[in-house]
Amino acid sequence: MSLYRKIFKKSLFITWNNKYLWFFGLFAAVLGAIGKYEVSLNKISGDLQEGLLPWFSSLWNSEIFASISWSSTVETFQANPVSFFIIIGLFLILLILAVFFIWLTIISQVGLINNSAEAFKTNKKRTKSGIKEGVLAGVKNFWPALGLNVIIKTLVYILFALLALSFIAVTTGVNSQLVGVTYVILFIVFIPLALILSLLLKYAVCFLVIKQEKFLKSLEKSWHLFINNWLVSIEMAAILFVFQFLLTGALILIMLTFSIPFVLLALLTANFFVSAFSLVINFSLLLGIILMFFFG
Repeated sequence: MSLYRKIFKKSLFITWNNKYLWFFGLFAAVLGAIGKYEVSLNKISGDLQEGLLPWFSSLWNSEIFASISWSSTVETFQANPVSFFIIIGLFLILLILAVFFIWLTIISQVGLINNSAEAFKTNKKRTKSGIKEGVLAGVKNFWPALGLNVIIKTLVYILFALLALSFIAVTTGVNSQLVGVTYVILFIVFIPLALILSLLLKYAVCFLVIKQEKFLKSLEKSWHLFINNWLVSIEMAAILFVFQFLLTGALILIMLTFSIPFVLLALLTANFFVSAFSLVINFSLLLGIILMFFFG
C-alpha cells in the first residue's frame, strides 16, 4: 500500500498547488467517464441512452424540430420561411456548440496530462506551465487524441450494446432463472473489459502526449504497459472506484443536508409569490451543480 499512498500523496500535492489544472480536469472528466462513469445504473439496466446523446435525441424529437416536415423541406420553407430559418439557425448554433465542447474536452484531456507530467518531473509546488501551454499541447495532439477516444469509446458502446442485445434475447425466453444467470455472467465479463479499455485509453494518450509516440505505437505500448502491470492497474482502478463511491455518498449527504433550508424557504415563499418559489428552487439547483463540479 505504500506505493499507492505515494501516488495519491503526489497527486494531491500537484492538484492542490496547481489549481489551474482544475479547469482542464472539469472538462477532461467528461472523457474520463468512458470507464468509471459509463458503468452506471442505467447501463446496468441495459439502457444505452445516457449523457449527451439522449439530450440531443430528445431535442431532435422535440416540438421545435418536429414543426419541420423534413420529408417536405421545400413545402415547409414556402409555408413559413421565417420559422424555418430560425430553426435551422438554432440547429447550426447547437452543432457549433457541440463541436466546440468536443474540442474543449480533448484539449483539456491532453493539457491535463501534459502539465501534470511536467509537475511530476519538476517536483516543485508550481510549474512554469499554465493553461496556455496545456492548450498548445492539446492543439498539437488534438487529432490523434480524438482518434483514440473515438476508437475506445466506440468499443465500449459496442460492449454494452452486446450486453443489452444479449439481455433482450434472453428475456424472450420463459425461464426467469436463465435470464438472471445469463445477464450476471455477461455483466461480469463485459464490465471488466470496459474498465480495461478505459485504462488503455489513459495509457495511450499518455504515451501520445508525454512520450510523443505515434498513434498506432501509443496503442501498442499502452497494451504492453497494461499486460506487464495488470495487477497494479486493476488495484489502482479498484481503489479509485471505492474512492469515487465514498465521495459520491458524501456528496449526496451534503446536498441533502444543504437542501433542507432551501426546501423550507421555498415552501414559505410559495404561499406568497410563485416567482420567489421558482427563484429559490433554481438557486438551490445552481448551488448543487457547482458543488458537483467541485467534487468532480
